[in-house]
Amino acid sequence: MRALFSTSIRASMSIAPSSWKIPTRDGFYISCGGASRKGQFALDIGANIGNHSIYLSGDFSIIHCFEPNAETFRRLTRNIEANNLVHVTAHQVALGERDEVLAFRENLDGNLGNSGFMGDEKPVERCRIKPIQVHPGDVVVDDLRLSRLDFIKIDVEGFEPAVLRGLRSTISRYRPILAFEFHGQHSENKAFP
Repeated sequence: MRALFSTSIRASMSIAPSSWKIPTRDGFYISCGGASRKGQFALDIGANIGNHSIYLSGDFSIIHCFEPNAETFRRLTRNIEANNLVHVTAHQVALGERDEVLAFRENLDGNLGNSGFMGDEKPVERCRIKPIQVHPGDVVVDDLRLSRLDFIKIDVEGFEPAVLRGLRSTISRYRPILAFEFHGQHSENKAFP
């Protein structure tokens, strides 16, 4: 399995095509951009407002974004449209290991990217708790009927182990490059499949 690691990028505003710039860290984007080519497919799981998808949109023919939070999803779709990314599709779906409804903590302090499923114990002064349906990743990806899958980015604020477990069959079948956020404070290394 090939893997690239990324750190979170904070953003809470819409992205205009003329002003889109993103910092690189540890060669992550250089590696992705250099390794990909047209004709490849990607998943952006925990797409937030579209930072990664917009940046990588020139390197992939198809990108499927997954963002379950309604407000963040609204901003994501607005950014995809503003950048005229007809090959990027947004899905308001949470991917995980199984069908279940989980408590989701929406951060109301101005950083929607710091929202996530309860249990990560991250302190947030102002938040709203709401139930969100989670679906098995393999089932959702199967429904896309992809001919290939070359890259998966996962940034889901500590829910990464559940997402990876839910994508076991997908990862085994397609053998994509994986990039996911891991700071060590959310999970032990043994939590990753």
